[in-house]
Amino acid sequence: LYGGVHSTVGDAQDIHQDLSTFSAHLVELRRIGERAGPGALVLIDEIAADTDPREGAALAIAVLEDLIQRGATVLVTTHLEELKALAHMDARFLNARVGFDAGRMQPTYRLQLGVAGASSALEIAARMGLPPAVVERARALAEQASGPLSKALRATEEERRKLAEELQAAADARREVETLRRQLLVERASLDQLRQQEEAKLHEQLAAEAELAAHELRQLVSKLRAKPVLAEVEQARKDVATQLAQHQAQSRAATAQKEIAARPGLPFSPRVGATVRHVGLDRDVEILQLDGNETLVAAGNLKLRASLAELAPPRSQKRPSTFPGGISAAEKQQRAEAAGARPLDTGGARVDVRGLRADEALRRVDEALDAALRRGEDNATILHGHGTGALKSTLREHLDSSPYVRMFRPGERHEGGDAVTVVALRG
Repeated sequence: LYGGVHSTVGDAQDIHQDLSTFSAHLVELRRIGERAGPGALVLIDEIAADTDPREGAALAIAVLEDLIQRGATVLVTTHLEELKALAHMDARFLNARVGFDAGRMQPTYRLQLGVAGASSALEIAARMGLPPAVVERARALAEQASGPLSKALRATEEERRKLAEELQAAADARREVETLRRQLLVERASLDQLRQQEEAKLHEQLAAEAELAAHELRQLVSKLRAKPVLAEVEQARKDVATQLAQHQAQSRAATAQKEIAARPGLPFSPRVGATVRHVGLDRDVEILQLDGNETLVAAGNLKLRASLAELAPPRSQKRPSTFPGGISAAEKQQRAEAAGARPLDTGGARVDVRGLRADEALRRVDEALDAALRRGEDNATILHGHGTGALKSTLREHLDSSPYVRMFRPGERHEGGDAVTVVALRG
């Protein structure tokens, strides 16, 4: 690696040659300077240490510059502050030190490049047993005698120490963070696995519930298919009610025919404008239209259709008026009373649907009419009120097609007027 190695280490004083330590050291430096050249390695221990520090430092700098100029590589140990500062002024030089633990008073054996070491003379003196008072006095004198460079070096050393502690703390924190990161990765993997297991369980549960719901739905559809649907049931009920009404109408017609046959002396000639008696209503009505066996008659303000079998001769025959003669006031009064509308006996069922919605009102009316018909009642009264008239119109449209109803009319004044509807049942 090197063409030659030259060194001066230890105390080379010699009484016989009248050489002091410093003189012997200078002899060695001269010898090295004569022999060292390019590619040589020079090792110098405590260069120019045994003389005045300032003069020794100046001499040491001159020797080192000469050796560098010759092309040699130099390793030198020193306690001289001027030499420590040389690395900051000349790029050809580099400071280095071996770490020293002042607390344990032991070297760390760590080489630190770029850092100038500090002397530990006072710490070593205290360790070697010098009286503490002497050591403290020496420390105070050293602080007073220290130059700017020494203070700067101590400040730099303190900053370096703090920086090293911070770097160590940062390294410890980084290792802790890395440990935590690895733990978090492990926990995350565990949580992901647990989440996947829970999702799989949830999917299985949902699939089982969906299959159960589909099975129940299939069973329900099968049951519905095995039974008539509600619409068919309702239609069957309406068909039965219609057939019942037809039978009742035929029964009433047969009764009317028997009554007419039992009274052959009363002539009956149906024609438009004639006054006849409606057997079911038990009141006189006027024939408005004739259509075969069907008629449209008027009972006061009420108009309804009736078969000829439901009609009979009127209670009293209208005598033809003489013209140009007139009739008496008494006869006019009798005729007015005979032609006046007689109130129906509303002693039957009574249902109150005020305040209900239309569908609820229609359902309650059907239930009430069905119950009244089963009880054998002839009529029913529906109390719906005036309101906006919507409920009344809907209700009467429904009654017009109801199989329970033979006829209906608004209530008379003493019955509640147009706020009620009187229904004649098919009995």
